[in-house]
Amino acid sequence: MRDVKTKKDIIGLIHKIIPPLPKEHRADFAFQRFHINNKRIFIISVLLLFEQLVYGFFVSSPAEPLRNIYLFSAFLMLLVGILSGYFLLNKPLKIRFMHKFYEMSLGIFGMAMALIRFLFFEFDGLRIPTIYIAVLYGVAVIFIFPYLPGFLLYSLLSSAIILLIPRYHYNVQSLHYIADIISNGLIAWLVSAINYANFVKNFLYKKEIESVNKILEERSIRDGLTGLYNRRKMDEVLKETAARAERYDTPFAIITMDIDFFKRINDSYGHDTGDSVLQEVAAILEENIREVDICGRWGGEEFLIICPETDMFHAAQIAERLRYLIMANPFRGRKTITSSFGIASSEEFPDLEQVLKASDTRLYEAKVRGRNRVVSDSD
Repeated sequence: MRDVKTKKDIIGLIHKIIPPLPKEHRADFAFQRFHINNKRIFIISVLLLFEQLVYGFFVSSPAEPLRNIYLFSAFLMLLVGILSGYFLLNKPLKIRFMHKFYEMSLGIFGMAMALIRFLFFEFDGLRIPTIYIAVLYGVAVIFIFPYLPGFLLYSLLSSAIILLIPRYHYNVQSLHYIADIISNGLIAWLVSAINYANFVKNFLYKKEIESVNKILEERSIRDGLTGLYNRRKMDEVLKETAARAERYDTPFAIITMDIDFFKRINDSYGHDTGDSVLQEVAAILEENIREVDICGRWGGEEFLIICPETDMFHAAQIAERLRYLIMANPFRGRKTITSSFGIASSEEFPDLEQVLKASDTRLYEAKVRGRNRVVSDSD
């Protein structure tokens, strides 16, 4: 048991340091990381383009080999800037391997340039060139690289310098710089890893906030007992449906439904049973209306169904089918429960309030006529 607990503790510690990324968030995470890295690539490439041009034309002399490096860098920065600008305007729908490689391209290029200047221009055998340190830590801080690719990138750069310095600098006898190369490479990678871990933590935190907000928003528009839309949300949907119907000159119908003798159910079986009946009726309604229809709890034992692009005849068919399904449902062995329906359509009334009022009036007529029936304009 202690070994199992120790293993869990170790895994928990690792997860705190290296937050795991849930599978369902990986695509969105890759997209956000790419977008952020690409914006930074665009900014850095534009800045480096002008910097390298200034160094190439105004700082270095035509005879210096370093001038060609500056001009070549400026040309590459121009290409990178164009590509990053394209991705800013045309965001990829899916992040593929080529996009992930592109994310690291500016870091790879910067390290390659630092390596060239380290080997051929700025290493005196006594100190590590400033440009190398700047690139090493600049890449770690600016860009968001995953742990393994970042480690490989820094390892390759450090290994290349350690292996190539003796070949191009024969006068360097001491290997004291190796420790500095390794330690700086390792520290830079750790900075990069911390940067990545923080990005993951912030991403997951935002997702958690979004999830909580979504739950709160859903609860604000749902009835707590039945799970259907509440009256506030149904009012909103009604206005949207009426506006859309007016815009496209299409009809819509409203079905108002009420459970017959619901007070008797509460009085005879208790409120828990009444709540159960409401839940079962809500399930019948939600499962048997069309995909385009919207159902909600209007209040108490009363429900409202909005039928977009529907005339009175088809709305009556929907209501009749629902009436039969409720009557045929056993409700966990209890007596048969019936319901009454009132229907009104925008074809009859130009105003939403009039449609609602007519639907409610016809529901009352269904109650007066003996309940367990559908009342529409044809009655």
